[in-house]
Amino acid sequence: MDDISRIQGIAIAVLPRYEGKPEDLVKLLPRLLGKQKDELKDQKKPILKQLDVQFLIEWKVGIKVEDEDKERFTSFESRLGCRILWKKHEVADKLLLD
Repeated sequence: MDDISRIQGIAIAVLPRYEGKPEDLVKLLPRLLGKQKDELKDQKKPILKQLDVQFLIEWKVGIKVEDEDKERFTSFESRLGCRILWKKHEVADKLLLD
């Protein structure tokens, strides 16, 4: 994460009529095994899905974009995108939890 100048913002998909704290939607959900999913289905309980999260990241080094003269120093990255960038799940998850 040495290449990040700062996180400018985090966007969270909030469901309509959600009455809880939006920050709680960022918390990681435990990965369910097939057997656990089947049990929830049998009990007619919902299977929770991880909501999408977007980071607005300010980079220390600019990124050259094709057909543009200037470098870009900010970009939107999803949680999955961050995991791919740093090749570690812990880095993207740490950005959310800090």
